[in-house]
Amino acid sequence: MTFLPQCGGQHALLLTIRSEKKVGTIEFRVKSLSTNKVVFEQAAEKVDPSNPNRDISRPEQALKVALEFEESGNYLIYILGRSGAELGDRYYFLRDFEVDGVTEASVLLKPVLADADGDGFPACGAKEVDCAVMACRFLDCNDKEPLINPMAKEVCGNGLDDDCSAGCGANPKAGDEACKDEDGDGEPSTT
Repeated sequence: MTFLPQCGGQHALLLTIRSEKKVGTIEFRVKSLSTNKVVFEQAAEKVDPSNPNRDISRPEQALKVALEFEESGNYLIYILGRSGAELGDRYYFLRDFEVDGVTEASVLLKPVLADADGDGFPACGAKEVDCAVMACRFLDCNDKEPLINPMAKEVCGNGLDDDCSAGCGANPKAGDEACKDEDGDGEPSTT
C-alpha cells in the first residue's frame, strides 16, 4: 500500500505497521502541524484485499506504507484499525513525525481505550495511553463530543477547539479560531 501525492518527491515517511491483534480494515489521516490542516485521508479499507487472512499482528505479515510529502515538516499521523464482530474492536496509532528527507518508523496499533465519545481518539490524560509511544499532547481534548478531536476541522467562532489545536488540558475555548471576512461581505470566509 503506497500513498503518493507527488511522484518523485524527496520527503517521505516509510511505515512498517503492526497491530496487537488482527485487524481487517485500516484507515489513515495525516495532518500538517504547520498549517493545522489534514493533508491526507484514507477511509477504512481492507488491510490486504488480495489476502483476507493477512494478520498484521504477526511480524512477518506487517503492512508497509509509504507516505510522500510535497515539503518537509512536522506531520501528525493517525492510523485506526478495526477487527472483531462487525469491525467493532479498534486499534490505533497517533504520533507526530518530523519529515525531512526519508524517515522510517515501525508502529504498533494499540487498543483504543478511554474513548467515551467513540471517535477513535483516547481522552486527554487517559492513564491507559503509553505516552512514550503515542503523542499524548494530541489526544482528544473533548471526549464528550465525537466531532471534536485532533483530526477534526476547526469551525471558526463557535467557542470550541474543534481540532484540539490548543492541546490537551488547555481551556476548551483557547483553540477556537476567530472568523475572518476576507472578501468584506460581512460574512465569514468559510460561509
